Amino acid sequence: MSPRTLAWLALNHLPGAGAVTLRRLASRFGSPEGALQASREELITVGSLAPAQADELIRLARDIAQLERIAANLERAGAFLLTLDDDDYPANLRPLRDSPLLLYARGTLTAQDEGAAAIVGTRTPSDAAIAVTQQISTALAARGVTVVSGLALGVDGAAHRGALTARAGGAGHCDSSAEDSPAGRTIAVLGSGIDRVTPREHRALAEQVATSGALMSEVAPGTAASRETLLARNRIQAGLSKAVIVAQCRTRGGSFVTARRALAAGRPVFAVSWEEPEFADGAARLAHMGARMVGAAQAIDLAAAAAFAPLPQSPQREMLLGNATAPDGE
Repeated sequence: MSPRTLAWLALNHLPGAGAVTLRRLASRFGSPEGALQASREELITVGSLAPAQADELIRLARDIAQLERIAANLERAGAFLLTLDDDDYPANLRPLRDSPLLLYARGTLTAQDEGAAAIVGTRTPSDAAIAVTQQISTALAARGVTVVSGLALGVDGAAHRGALTARAGGAGHCDSSAEDSPAGRTIAVLGSGIDRVTPREHRALAEQVATSGALMSEVAPGTAASRETLLARNRIQAGLSKAVIVAQCRTRGGSFVTARRALAAGRPVFAVSWEEPEFADGAARLAHMGARMVGAAQAIDLAAAAAFAPLPQSPQREMLLGNATAPDGE
């Protein structure tokens, strides 16, 4: 592993520092390697780190063997690292001002994944919403759109399963004969370490996703999911995608974080409309934010068109995660 990748890995293990802070740190010292070579005083005064953070970064810089062990363990687990310096870093994600410095991934990423759409929603959807989500996901995946979601219970799981159905030619599972198919690609963005798939009920699904696309996380291996990491995960879902479909939601939840981030980056958001008041209110709130309310057939056509269109120019108004509504039972 190159010294630069190890330097990015060290920065990514710095407690309490987000992507914006770490990018600023690397910029102020000219490179991630430069940040690792800085003195404690420089890290505090120039890098704006807290004293405890400066001490930890110095410790990480001195313990390269630890970073090499982490990298070796990832490789043995079939995972790999992507940094902002890599040519195959996701093109849709790169323009965000707080795009991850480093991604841990398992599976494969291809140029086809630039044509991606996210499907997100509540963890407790209606039976009708599960069916609609799978319908939309299967249709998009059959058209060659990479389906992005978060592997959570409810809508996320249905989105991944729908894409896998397209990959298996309608059989509802992912088989080896479909491995090279352009249809049925799906990416799951985790709020935990790549080695700590949650929820437990979706561990088998995660293996299928890794076969047909990729599992992806920005947090270090061994990290459990938390409110903060799940919020941060939602911005990655939006960033990977050229369009977002909210299949069903109530008036609070992580779907609104993903939708806000997509709209802030100039990417369309489509909210599937529902008659039930609790879900109609969620779609109406999304529409007030700037989403377009649609039926399932419209969602498929509009998201597919967006997925294969050029990446829109960002209006440069990405919002801080702290201003978005936190997940609350969604």
